[in-house]
Amino acid sequence: MIPIDRELPLPKPIAIIIPTSKPLDQLQRTLSSLQRTVTDSAEILIIQNGPLSDSHTARSLTDQFASLKIRCLHEATPGLLSGRHRGVQESTSEIISFIDDDIEVGPRWAEAIFQNFNNPDVKLVGGPSTAEYACSVPEWLDAFFHRSPNEQWCTYLSLLELGDQRTEMPPNLIWGLNFSIRRSALLELGGFHPDGVPWNLRRFRGDGESAVTEAARRCNMTAIYDPNVAVTHLIPKTRLTPNYFQRRAHLQGISDSYTQLRNTHLHGAPPTSPPEKNSIRERLSFVVKQQIGLSKNPMNKAIFQTQKAYREGYLYHQRQFQIERVIREWVLRPDYWDYSYPLESKSNETA
Repeated sequence: MIPIDRELPLPKPIAIIIPTSKPLDQLQRTLSSLQRTVTDSAEILIIQNGPLSDSHTARSLTDQFASLKIRCLHEATPGLLSGRHRGVQESTSEIISFIDDDIEVGPRWAEAIFQNFNNPDVKLVGGPSTAEYACSVPEWLDAFFHRSPNEQWCTYLSLLELGDQRTEMPPNLIWGLNFSIRRSALLELGGFHPDGVPWNLRRFRGDGESAVTEAARRCNMTAIYDPNVAVTHLIPKTRLTPNYFQRRAHLQGISDSYTQLRNTHLHGAPPTSPPEKNSIRERLSFVVKQQIGLSKNPMNKAIFQTQKAYREGYLYHQRQFQIERVIREWVLRPDYWDYSYPLESKSNETA
């Protein structure tokens, strides 16, 4: 286990970057939770690339949370990638924490991040993300959880629990809603890939923070799971529907296609068939073997439709890569620090 060295001086102040496409007045809960744990030495950057809030709203927000050093910036290029990279470019701290606009941080979140980065060998830090559901949980949701005696996670809702002990973790399990990294490591790894793009530009979607964590894994960088680096993910009713899970699966299919194409064309990996999530594949196999009626069983129906949407997304992106030169050039870019979409977005609905 990587120790926490409490005798070293604290690292430089943290930069907390919150990309959002929401009106600024909808970030109240996230900022309130930060106000309870973050000192005034931190820099907080809200990068808004949705509908532009007027200056009065931004002033009201900074006045309301005056103890936080908040800067509200508007980024015209749509998508999560532009918000993340604009935040990196605008910040000055060596430690950068990216959080989503629909989470609350725990009471020891900032302190635990500082303590972990006191060890210079630690490059990435993550922690648990638990759910606060806005409504009752549907019966079929359990099919989308990986569970073991000490672990559980659901990628569709970005929920993760790896126990109550601080430990090294695979970098790939540090997800964007609670993602802390050294600036120097992020630059070394090439930055983020496209993510969260408007739906009508979904063919320009990539694999987001997975590009960073996979590169960190290949470089044997140390990532830490700390149960005190905890966030609560606020899950609205709209995310607990079959339609949301199918849409999310379609987008994951695009992301996995993007990853596969880069691996094949840039790293010489052999092409593969559309991958499937093991837990879903096993459940589908069981369904087929037992000849269970999908339409009569909500759990099995949700699994089947979600897996179908995933494959459709994967094949859609593969076709786009084959027929559009701009997509091939986009997928095979070396990095995305300086970019623009070949086509302008006409929608702020993100994918």
